[in-house]
Amino acid sequence: MDSVFLFFLTLLMLLAAAYGGKFIFKRRLERAEVEDDEASVLGPALQRSQLLPTAEQEAAEELLQQYLAARIGFFDSGAGPEHERWGARSVQLQGQLWALATQYAKQRPDSISASVLTAYGDLYQAQLRTQASWRHRIPALGWWVILSFAFFANGLIGYNIRGIKGENLLVIILPVLTTAAFYLISDIDIPGAGLIKVRPEALQHLQLITGY
Repeated sequence: MDSVFLFFLTLLMLLAAAYGGKFIFKRRLERAEVEDDEASVLGPALQRSQLLPTAEQEAAEELLQQYLAARIGFFDSGAGPEHERWGARSVQLQGQLWALATQYAKQRPDSISASVLTAYGDLYQAQLRTQASWRHRIPALGWWVILSFAFFANGLIGYNIRGIKGENLLVIILPVLTTAAFYLISDIDIPGAGLIKVRPEALQHLQLITGY
C-alpha cells in the first residue's frame, strides 16, 4: 500500500514540475512576442512620420528616437526604480507623439494625418500589451497553496519511506526537483528580476537599421 501511495505521490510531483516547465515556456514566449510586437509597430510609425511636413517630421522623428531608446531601456533595465523610470518616460513620449499627431490632424484632416494617428495609436496599444504581460500572474494566496502542497507532499514521502534502506535518495531528489520548478516559476513570474529575461533584440535591431 505504501509503495502504491508513494508511486502516485511521486507521479503527482513530477506532473507539477512538468506543468511548471510549461508555464515557464509559455510566459517566456509571451514576453518575447510583445517585444517583437513593439518593434513591428515602431517601424511603421517611423515610416509614416516621413509623410509629415518638414517641421512636424523632424519633431516626430526626434520623439520616436527617444521612444525607441526608452523601450530598449525598459526591457533591458530589469526590475526596480530604473525600470519604472523608463516605463514612465515611454508613456510621456507616447503622449507627446499623440499630441503632435492630433494637432496636425486638426489642421489638415486628410489621409496622411489618419495614417499617422493610426501608427501612433498602435504604439500605445503595443505598450499596453507589454504592461499586461509583465504583471505578476500568481497571487500571494496561490503561492501559499503551492508551497503548502510541496511541504506536505515531501513530508508524506519522507514518512512513507522511513526505515527503508537504499531508497532514501528520493527524499533528496524530489525536494530538489520541486524547489527548482517553483524557483523557475517565480523567476518568470517576476519580470526582469531573475535569471530568465527577455532581451530587446528586435528593438535593438530596429535601432541599428534605422540609425536611431
